[in-house]
Amino acid sequence: MDPSNPRAMPMPVEDAELIINELRNQSMPKPVIEVLGTPKGGAKEVVGGVDSTGAKAGAEALGISEAVTLLKEAAQLFGYYPVSNVDAGEYRLDLAWWGNEDEYRDGLAPLAVFEVVDNPEQALARLKHARDKWRGVRLYAIVKDENAERVLRGSFHELRRRVRVILLSELSGLVRDLRNHGELVREFVMLDKD
Repeated sequence: MDPSNPRAMPMPVEDAELIINELRNQSMPKPVIEVLGTPKGGAKEVVGGVDSTGAKAGAEALGISEAVTLLKEAAQLFGYYPVSNVDAGEYRLDLAWWGNEDEYRDGLAPLAVFEVVDNPEQALARLKHARDKWRGVRLYAIVKDENAERVLRGSFHELRRRVRVILLSELSGLVRDLRNHGELVREFVMLDKD
Protein backbone atom coordinates (compact mmCIF):
# COMPACT_ATOMS: atom_id res chain seq x y z
CA MET A 1 0.00 0.00 0.00
CA ASP A 2 1.20 3.51 -0.84
CA PRO A 3 1.38 5.53 2.43
CA SER A 4 0.88 8.79 0.52
CA ASN A 5 -2.41 7.51 -0.89
CA PRO A 6 -4.09 5.10 1.55
CA ARG A 7 -7.08 4.53 -0.78
CA ALA A 8 -4.91 3.39 -3.70
CA MET A 9 -5.48 -0.21 -4.69
CA PRO A 10 -2.48 -2.38 -5.60
CA MET A 11 -2.56 -4.08 -8.99
CA PRO A 12 -3.57 -7.75 -8.73
CA VAL A 13 -0.63 -10.13 -9.25
CA GLU A 14 -2.44 -11.90 -12.12
CA ASP A 15 -2.79 -8.61 -14.02
CA ALA A 16 0.87 -7.70 -13.49
CA GLU A 17 1.95 -11.15 -14.71
CA LEU A 18 -0.30 -10.86 -17.76
CA ILE A 19 1.15 -7.46 -18.68
CA ILE A 20 4.74 -8.64 -18.20
CA ASN A 21 4.13 -11.77 -20.30
CA GLU A 22 2.53 -9.71 -23.07
CA LEU A 23 5.51 -7.35 -23.12
CA ARG A 24 7.91 -10.31 -23.28
CA ASN A 25 5.96 -11.90 -26.14
CA GLN A 26 6.02 -8.81 -28.34
CA SER A 27 8.48 -9.24 -31.18
CA MET A 28 8.56 -5.50 -31.62
CA PRO A 29 7.54 -3.19 -28.77
CA LYS A 30 4.41 -1.17 -29.41
CA PRO A 31 4.80 2.61 -29.23
CA VAL A 32 3.80 4.28 -26.00
CA ILE A 33 2.43 7.32 -27.78
CA GLU A 34 0.65 7.77 -31.03
CA VAL A 35 1.80 10.20 -33.70
CA LEU A 36 -0.97 12.73 -34.27
CA GLY A 37 -1.06 15.81 -36.46
CA THR A 38 2.09 16.96 -38.23
CA PRO A 39 4.87 14.34 -38.34
CA LYS A 40 7.93 15.32 -36.33
CA GLY A 41 11.46 13.99 -36.60
CA GLY A 42 10.75 11.85 -39.65
CA ALA A 43 7.92 9.92 -37.99
CA LYS A 44 5.06 8.82 -40.21
CA GLU A 45 1.56 10.07 -39.52
CA VAL A 46 -0.88 7.18 -39.25
CA VAL A 47 -4.54 7.85 -40.00
CA GLY A 48 -7.14 5.11 -40.47
CA GLY A 49 -4.58 2.33 -40.85
CA VAL A 50 -2.64 4.03 -43.64
CA ASP A 51 0.52 6.05 -43.02
CA SER A 52 1.48 9.27 -44.82
CA THR A 53 3.22 7.27 -47.56
CA GLY A 54 0.08 5.21 -48.24
CA ALA A 55 1.40 1.99 -46.64
CA LYS A 56 -0.67 -0.08 -44.23
CA ALA A 57 0.27 0.55 -40.60
CA GLY A 58 0.08 -3.13 -39.61
CA ALA A 59 -2.40 -5.69 -38.36
CA GLU A 60 -3.41 -3.56 -35.36
CA ALA A 61 -4.50 -0.71 -37.62
CA LEU A 62 -6.56 -3.07 -39.76
CA GLY A 63 -8.43 -4.23 -36.64
CA ILE A 64 -9.02 -0.61 -35.60
CA SER A 65 -10.18 0.36 -39.07
CA GLU A 66 -12.53 -2.63 -39.27
CA ALA A 67 -14.02 -1.92 -35.83
CA VAL A 68 -14.52 1.79 -36.56
CA THR A 69 -16.25 0.92 -39.85
CA LEU A 70 -18.55 -1.57 -38.06
CA LEU A 71 -19.35 0.96 -35.31
CA LYS A 72 -20.15 3.67 -37.88
CA GLU A 73 -22.50 1.33 -39.68
CA ALA A 74 -24.23 0.36 -36.42
CA ALA A 75 -24.60 4.04 -35.47
CA GLN A 76 -26.28 4.84 -38.77
CA LEU A 77 -28.62 1.86 -38.45
CA PHE A 78 -29.63 3.10 -34.97
CA GLY A 79 -30.06 6.68 -36.17
CA TYR A 80 -27.00 8.21 -34.45
CA TYR A 81 -24.41 10.55 -35.94
CA PRO A 82 -20.95 8.87 -35.79
CA VAL A 83 -17.69 10.85 -35.92
CA SER A 84 -14.30 9.13 -36.06
CA ASN A 85 -10.96 10.52 -34.91
CA VAL A 86 -12.63 12.94 -32.47
CA ASP A 87 -10.43 15.73 -31.10
CA ALA A 88 -10.97 15.78 -27.33
CA GLY A 89 -8.20 18.20 -26.41
CA GLU A 90 -5.22 16.17 -25.23
CA TYR A 91 -6.39 12.99 -26.97
CA ARG A 92 -7.96 11.81 -30.20
CA LEU A 93 -10.75 9.30 -29.68
CA ASP A 94 -11.39 6.52 -32.19
CA LEU A 95 -15.13 7.16 -32.50
CA ALA A 96 -18.02 8.96 -30.81
CA TRP A 97 -21.77 8.91 -31.43
CA TRP A 98 -23.99 11.98 -31.20
CA GLY A 99 -27.79 12.00 -31.29
CA ASN A 100 -27.72 13.91 -34.58
CA GLU A 101 -25.48 16.16 -36.66
CA ASP A 102 -26.82 19.35 -35.02
CA GLU A 103 -25.72 18.15 -31.56
CA TYR A 104 -22.23 17.54 -32.95
CA ARG A 105 -22.05 20.90 -34.70
CA ASP A 106 -23.34 22.71 -31.57
CA GLY A 107 -20.49 21.23 -29.52
CA LEU A 108 -22.71 19.14 -27.24
CA ALA A 109 -21.31 16.07 -25.50
CA PRO A 110 -21.52 12.78 -27.40
CA LEU A 111 -23.78 9.98 -26.20
CA ALA A 112 -21.04 7.33 -26.44
CA VAL A 113 -17.28 7.11 -26.97
CA PHE A 114 -15.54 4.05 -28.43
CA GLU A 115 -11.89 3.06 -28.26
CA VAL A 116 -10.53 0.08 -30.17
CA VAL A 117 -7.93 -1.50 -27.93
CA ASP A 118 -4.49 -2.31 -29.23
CA ASN A 119 -2.79 -0.67 -26.24
CA PRO A 120 -5.06 -1.13 -23.18
CA GLU A 121 -3.43 1.53 -20.99
CA GLN A 122 -3.58 4.15 -23.73
CA ALA A 123 -7.20 3.29 -24.57
CA LEU A 124 -8.20 3.56 -20.91
CA ALA A 125 -6.40 6.89 -20.58
CA ARG A 126 -8.40 8.18 -23.55
CA LEU A 127 -11.68 6.86 -22.14
CA LYS A 128 -10.92 8.40 -18.74
CA HIS A 129 -10.22 11.72 -20.45
CA ALA A 130 -13.54 11.45 -22.32
CA ARG A 131 -15.35 10.75 -19.03
CA ASP A 132 -13.63 13.70 -17.33
CA LYS A 133 -14.56 15.99 -20.22
CA TRP A 134 -18.13 14.71 -20.76
CA ARG A 135 -19.38 13.30 -17.45
CA GLY A 136 -22.47 11.42 -18.66
CA VAL A 137 -20.96 9.82 -21.76
CA ARG A 138 -21.12 6.03 -22.17
CA LEU A 139 -17.70 4.40 -22.60
CA TYR A 140 -16.93 1.34 -24.72
CA ALA A 141 -13.69 -0.55 -25.38
CA ILE A 142 -13.56 -2.87 -28.38
CA VAL A 143 -11.04 -5.71 -27.89
CA LYS A 144 -9.80 -8.44 -30.20
CA ASP A 145 -9.50 -11.18 -27.57
CA GLU A 146 -10.14 -12.07 -23.94
CA ASN A 147 -6.49 -11.38 -22.95
CA ALA A 148 -6.93 -7.68 -23.75
CA GLU A 149 -10.20 -7.73 -21.82
CA ARG A 150 -8.41 -9.07 -18.70
CA VAL A 151 -5.78 -6.33 -18.93
CA LEU A 152 -8.54 -3.73 -19.17
CA ARG A 153 -10.27 -5.14 -16.10
CA GLY A 154 -7.09 -4.83 -14.02
CA SER A 155 -6.19 -1.24 -14.85
CA PHE A 156 -7.87 2.09 -14.07
CA HIS A 157 -10.03 0.71 -11.27
CA GLU A 158 -12.17 3.88 -11.27
CA LEU A 159 -13.39 2.99 -14.78
CA ARG A 160 -14.02 -0.69 -14.04
CA ARG A 161 -17.82 -0.28 -13.84
CA ARG A 162 -18.02 2.51 -16.42
CA VAL A 163 -16.39 0.89 -19.45
CA ARG A 164 -18.32 -1.76 -21.38
CA VAL A 165 -15.88 -4.18 -23.03
CA ILE A 166 -17.02 -5.69 -26.34
CA LEU A 167 -15.16 -8.36 -28.30
CA LEU A 168 -14.55 -7.46 -31.95
CA SER A 169 -16.16 -10.79 -32.93
CA GLU A 170 -19.32 -9.83 -30.96
CA LEU A 171 -19.45 -6.44 -32.68
CA SER A 172 -19.01 -8.06 -36.06
CA GLY A 173 -21.86 -10.51 -35.35
CA LEU A 174 -24.11 -7.69 -34.12
CA VAL A 175 -23.58 -5.62 -37.26
CA ARG A 176 -24.11 -8.68 -39.45
CA ASP A 177 -27.46 -9.27 -37.72
CA LEU A 178 -28.36 -5.57 -38.01
CA ARG A 179 -27.64 -5.69 -41.76
CA ASN A 180 -30.00 -8.63 -42.10
CA HIS A 181 -32.78 -6.68 -40.39
CA GLY A 182 -31.69 -3.11 -41.19
CA GLU A 183 -35.01 -1.77 -42.45
CA LEU A 184 -36.96 -3.09 -39.49
CA VAL A 185 -34.34 -1.81 -37.02
CA ARG A 186 -34.44 1.66 -38.61
CA GLU A 187 -38.23 1.69 -38.48
CA PHE A 188 -38.32 0.76 -34.77
CA VAL A 189 -35.57 3.21 -33.85
CA MET A 190 -37.32 6.06 -35.64
CA LEU A 191 -40.70 5.60 -33.92
CA ASP A 192 -40.23 8.63 -31.68
CA LYS A 193 -38.60 10.75 -34.40
CA ASP A 194 -41.50 11.08 -36.82
